[in-house]
Amino acid sequence: MGVTCVSQMPVAEGKSVQQTVELLTRKLEMLGAEKQGTFCVEYGPCVVASDCWSLLLEFLQSFLGSHTPGAPAVFGNRHDAVYGPADTMVQYMELFNKIRKQQQVPVAGIR
Repeated sequence: MGVTCVSQMPVAEGKSVQQTVELLTRKLEMLGAEKQGTFCVEYGPCVVASDCWSLLLEFLQSFLGSHTPGAPAVFGNRHDAVYGPADTMVQYMELFNKIRKQQQVPVAGIR
């Protein structure tokens, strides 16, 4: 059992975001904290998309409110898998199929 705290930290002068995160991590570990899970750095890529879903959901809720969509289907069966180009392709295919189904309205007089 543990406590998770998310807070905004300024980037140390002359340091990169990653260097600041590493410095903060070392300080917390010296105080007895144990690192578990993954850490998504500001604007840093995350190859396990499901690890960032809660952050994405919070972002979406900030401007969509209660109309926020659920997690994409691609997260369902590949919980801890590395997200790659094939996943993007599957999402585009799902979107294109959905659009195509919506546009399949018979039009009279067109040959």
